[in-house]
Amino acid sequence: MAREDNFDLINLDGPLSVEAILKTLQQRFMEGHCYTWIGPVLLCINPFEAPGPAVHAVLKHLCEQVLQEMANDQLPHALIFKGVCGSGKSFTADRLLLEMFQNTKRTDWLQDIRKYWQVSTVVLRAMGTASNEQNKDSSRIGRVVDFTIAELKIIKIKMNCFFLDQTRLVSPSAREQNYHIFYQMLAGLSPEERTKYQLNYHDVRTLHYLSQGMEPAETVPQLQSRFEAWKSSLAQLGIPLTDVLKVLSAVLLLGNTLFYEAKNQELQLQGAEELQSVATLLGIQPQSLQRGLTLRTYRSSRGPTVQSPCSAAAANGARDALVKALYIRTMVAVMRRINTLLRGVSQKTHVGGANGGHTYSSEPGMLHVVDMFGFENSEVNSLEQLCVNWTAEQLQHHYIQSLFSSTISRCTEEGVGPMFETAPYDCSPCLELIGGQDSGLLEMLNEETLSPRVSSEDIRIRMRRKFKSNDRFIPPAGSSSTFAIRHYCGTVIYDTYSLLNANADTLADDIIATFDGKVCKFGFVAHLFSVELSRDLLPDGTARGQMCRITPAYLQQASNPDNEVATTYVQDYQSNVQESLCGLLQAQQHHVLCLSSNDKQTSGHFDKEVVGQQIQSMAIFETVDFMQCGT
Repeated sequence: MAREDNFDLINLDGPLSVEAILKTLQQRFMEGHCYTWIGPVLLCINPFEAPGPAVHAVLKHLCEQVLQEMANDQLPHALIFKGVCGSGKSFTADRLLLEMFQNTKRTDWLQDIRKYWQVSTVVLRAMGTASNEQNKDSSRIGRVVDFTIAELKIIKIKMNCFFLDQTRLVSPSAREQNYHIFYQMLAGLSPEERTKYQLNYHDVRTLHYLSQGMEPAETVPQLQSRFEAWKSSLAQLGIPLTDVLKVLSAVLLLGNTLFYEAKNQELQLQGAEELQSVATLLGIQPQSLQRGLTLRTYRSSRGPTVQSPCSAAAANGARDALVKALYIRTMVAVMRRINTLLRGVSQKTHVGGANGGHTYSSEPGMLHVVDMFGFENSEVNSLEQLCVNWTAEQLQHHYIQSLFSSTISRCTEEGVGPMFETAPYDCSPCLELIGGQDSGLLEMLNEETLSPRVSSEDIRIRMRRKFKSNDRFIPPAGSSSTFAIRHYCGTVIYDTYSLLNANADTLADDIIATFDGKVCKFGFVAHLFSVELSRDLLPDGTARGQMCRITPAYLQQASNPDNEVATTYVQDYQSNVQESLCGLLQAQQHHVLCLSSNDKQTSGHFDKEVVGQQIQSMAIFETVDFMQCGT
């Protein structure tokens, strides 16, 4: 399979340098070539404009190459997309996944699979994408898509998703936006629908969860068009539009409620009309919703539970926790529906000899397509960015291990030095600092989160003491709430202020009791909390006095909810990511390195400094040097 564009950086003439690579990439970029090979590695530069026909040819070749290797070696393979936020990873991955459908053998059910895949992409892009400082279409969902392939036929697909960015729902930063679906919905709802969903007289400027951030750059007709596409796609997935729109509207209106303490210390509500609207949308009584947000049940060692009123801060925190739970659990319900459709169709397929109830002529091959989060360095970085960058560091480590480490180890064993000039950056110390078992920063955070009465100041003190000798860690200075980590892509400053609360990821069972089936008339939202309603409340449906998880582990994996132990947000995320990525260690890896052409998202502009930084941090110079040596 010959490449249509045969240019390869390993054939560069003259002395190899970062400047020589940069000059070549810039020249090709200006000629319209955004894709360049480094031996088997594909390098993609995001031009922030619609791709030309050459893109199709390059991705088609890569897809054909991977499928042919799978047919030849009968081994698991992995396609790994890697780069900074704004480098076009998800866009490139989506294009390649469509090529996967085109290049595998056509079957009757594959047409259904492709349809479901395309409409699911539309739905998830609207609900899981937001504008941030580095990317106006930043995917906040990490994906590992597992294909089972036999005789060039796709026989099963499963999409594992990782939804991280909860804080954005309730407090997007001033230079960012909330999720795209909210702006599309406000632009696309008809007057009758606005009335139905309690959104009359509301727009981006009047809704608190949206007004904190920037307004959308797209025109109203563009937003309306995207909303129509989202509605159509949701219908094709068999998901009731009314149910989802009720939840989305309730989320927006909850942001316009505020609890405050009057002079007599009594709790007062600002936004009673909005609370009434939310209750109507969610099929519950407004008094019941207000009690769930403002009263806390506590266990008594001497008898029945007792209730006491919350502070204004606690009530507003409960409101935000409910918003996160409603949105994330709706996303999980959508994701489960998508996987059911993909799996349900494939189960009807039978190909050749016997295997687990299905018939195959040979053992099917596994292809893992990895499109996780891009490295981020925002104006404000907290728990979400720490998890994102830990994941990006993991993928960089995988890249170094698969490409360089075996050769370096072999040379060391044979007593010779490797032929290439520069060894790549070692991510191991940073990975150990952040995610080391029993010694890492995330493990320390988990311990403190599960301990009672621990403050952000306690976290900072322990950080200084535990990591002061680690050269990848920059401790908080004085009374500052921030610390910094030296990552492979640069130094990032993180704020400890909200780490504990975000990691606890808790929702009081007083709120969950509000949605008990005996009092809640909206079956969809009651189903979102069905496990907790049946497991955690008292027999009469009232609160037991315990904190539940906003995103419990059973929502993120096929675990038994009855066997869950107390965990944190980070523990579940680490466990699920490591489980999904462990397959990479046994797989034949194919890497797609994605670069951003500039940090202003300007169409067709090549910023040498921005691209040069990525060439250095992503070990692209070392990759070319390594490939040129032929080792």
